[in-house]
Amino acid sequence: IRGRADAIEVRPAINEILLKGAASLSVGRRKYASETLSCTLDFSRCVTVDADQPLPASALEPAADTSPR
Repeated sequence: IRGRADAIEVRPAINEILLKGAASLSVGRRKYASETLSCTLDFSRCVTVDADQPLPASALEPAADTSPR
């Protein structure tokens, strides 16, 4: 596994790695290149995210807890 990006966010709570900014990734024979890539922590699933496409639901920040206390 080889990858590059301007920023890499590891999000273990949602089993995701988010590569942002000129991202490129090689996993075995599979190759990905995009401004944003979203992958599971074990790299079994990687998807490119186009600029006009919303981030996958798993890439979004969790909503603030608004439950009463």
